[in-house]
Amino acid sequence: MGYRSGVAYKIAFNNKDDFWGFVAESKLDPETALCWSEDEKDYFTVDEEKYEIRFYCDSVKWYDEYDEVQAHHALFDKARERNDDLGVEVDGAFCRIGEESDDVEERYFGNDPWEMVRISRSIEIDWQA
Repeated sequence: MGYRSGVAYKIAFNNKDDFWGFVAESKLDPETALCWSEDEKDYFTVDEEKYEIRFYCDSVKWYDEYDEVQAHHALFDKARERNDDLGVEVDGAFCRIGEESDDVEERYFGNDPWEMVRISRSIEIDWQA
């Protein structure tokens, strides 16, 4: 079975031209092209009207040595670089939780990304409905 994680990220552009430029470039870039493959279509969504790229999988083997994982990290990092280095108005939020309670990863960039994807902790009990 192996160790599994829940992973979600969202990249949200404020401008149509910036969004489409990023999409076109990342589809052609060997570092990020795997994100756009047919194998990812159940988890990877492009919202053309909102200028957003979204990824969500609640049970995935998310190992850094996997090519697909490297591609998703590269895509997120390329969007962050556009924000940080080029001043493009884009927000990003990435969260991963593993099976162990202390295995948590959160990364954010942009103006106000903290509500897009976030980790929430709660206590669940079985004696109240």
